[in-house]
Amino acid sequence: MKALITSLFFAASAFSQTPWMSAVTPGNSRNDGPYAAGMKLTTGSVPISLTGLGRFCFAGNSAIHTVYLVSLSGAVLVSAPVHMAGCVPGSFAYGPATFTLAPNTSYYLLSAEPGGGDAWGDNTDLFTTTAAAVVSTNAYTTTIPPTQGINAGGTHYSYGPVSFQYTGGPAAAPAGSPGFPVVY
Repeated sequence: MKALITSLFFAASAFSQTPWMSAVTPGNSRNDGPYAAGMKLTTGSVPISLTGLGRFCFAGNSAIHTVYLVSLSGAVLVSAPVHMAGCVPGSFAYGPATFTLAPNTSYYLLSAEPGGGDAWGDNTDLFTTTAAAVVSTNAYTTTIPPTQGINAGGTHYSYGPVSFQYTGGPAAAPAGSPGFPVVY
């Protein structure tokens, strides 16, 4: 019975999407540009199957922003249009994207910010992530799509902020729990 319950837990987990970033406390907002702005992140010890790329919603956001996953060499690996119209301020909006992040690898995650439009967060954002990846530095470029001249700076900060959804890998632990997996 224990093996059956454990198998059912992991089978159900395979179909649920885990948001990587949560509990965002946004800092100052801005709407200048053009920029592709976000962060450099480094994955943990297991592959991560992306299901979506996301951008944080500020009140009044209504445009479509392309979020990019970029290699450190500047190759766009996957991108997703993220529709901000109707988004809930203080949460993330996601666009579909499929890609497998390699373990122990760094990437740039950047949102296109054309300037003069939607607000986006400066690099003072505070947030919580799962163990799927860690934020190394903030990152930006004035090139859209972001294929060259990507600058990285403040440790553990993000412009945007930007995030992703995934299946597999480390799950977010429910509040007050010791974490996953839960075996009965």
